[in-house]
Amino acid sequence: MHLTPMEYGTLKILALNTNRVLTYRVLLKNVWGDETVNDTSSLRVTIATLRKKIAEKNPSKFIENHVGVGYRMIENSE
Repeated sequence: MHLTPMEYGTLKILALNTNRVLTYRVLLKNVWGDETVNDTSSLRVTIATLRKKIAEKNPSKFIENHVGVGYRMIENSE
């Protein structure tokens, strides 16, 4: 599967912190850098694209949104 650098960086940090909620700020700072910590729209688009690429049938199965806080990757028990 082809991932952009931002998609890969986001997926990597979520995977390294499976079952932990990572705030929007932490994700943005670690993937995009310090100057974009308030640009949640780019993060939302990246998460939506990742969901489509990794789980076609149930896009929110692996990455949960915690409204107003951030995202969490769920450990796959299958």
